[in-house]
Amino acid sequence: MEETNEKGYDFQVDGIYYKFISNKRVAVTNDRGGFLGKKSYSGDVKIPSDVLFGGIHYQVTTIGESAFQFCTSLTSVEIPNSVTTIGESAFEHCGLASIEIPNSVTTIGKRAFEHCWLASIEIPNSVTTIGESAFEHCWLTSIEIPNSVTTIGNRAFEDCRRLEQVEIPNSVKELGERTFYGCTGLTSVVIPNSVTTIGWHVFKGCTGLTSVVISNGVTEIGSWAFDSCTGLTSVEMPNSVTKINNYAFRGCTGLTSVTFADSIMGIGEGAFKGCNSLKVVTCKATVPPSVEQNSFTEIKTKTLFVPRESLATYRNHELWGQFKQILPIEE
Repeated sequence: MEETNEKGYDFQVDGIYYKFISNKRVAVTNDRGGFLGKKSYSGDVKIPSDVLFGGIHYQVTTIGESAFQFCTSLTSVEIPNSVTTIGESAFEHCGLASIEIPNSVTTIGKRAFEHCWLASIEIPNSVTTIGESAFEHCWLTSIEIPNSVTTIGNRAFEDCRRLEQVEIPNSVKELGERTFYGCTGLTSVVIPNSVTTIGWHVFKGCTGLTSVVISNGVTEIGSWAFDSCTGLTSVEMPNSVTKINNYAFRGCTGLTSVTFADSIMGIGEGAFKGCNSLKVVTCKATVPPSVEQNSFTEIKTKTLFVPRESLATYRNHELWGQFKQILPIEE
């Protein structure tokens, strides 16, 4: 059956709605042209790689914006290898528990799977971009990000509270704001040396995080990056890190020790505020880095280890000199 509808979609074939793109290419949409088509699809849906309309074959290359949004009765979708883009909010608030993304897809758009019931998903090696909030509030327990991905958008996995494991590949250059915010089930993470900046709030509220490895490539840790990561007990900064921004580790109540490499130049306001269990701070910089009055909570109860040749400099410093005791680093 074929019919046209000027208000939303361009045509439909076998219960699937389409919009023209160009050059005999079409996008899958819904009966409202992409806007809240919650009654369009249910059950099992198989999308063809090409569709015949008006005597012309059109290649299906895109799952359009909001195409399956709010389709809570949707159980499965088969996406053909002709599709290269999964559009914004394409499966937002769907009932899907799993989906297979073909190797042809290069882009997963903003909010593509936000609030889905997805427990697992395999992202193929063809994908280069994971959009903003792409998997926010999903039920994912693990995710493997392929080496093809260079960009992970802000909030991409925010509030995926069942997420326990994630592997960030060396292809990723920056972790956007709130990438893993509120992922309370996450226990460990390795940040590869390809990443230069850990953005704002990236791991904020990851209360289950007990281990974090910051590789020698990161130069800056953003504000609130590890705020309220109460499971962390120790953190060691690599030689590449020069700046810890405001409130980066605020409220990490389980943190007992922290080590700064000799590259550190600045520690921001409230960076370790509320880290009440922190007892030992090691700073390998021969020149005391800039520090704020409230960078450390209860500074007069903590022990600071510094290079032997810099003992006098630290002890005479207006702020660093407030540590309970300042001792030499014993190699």
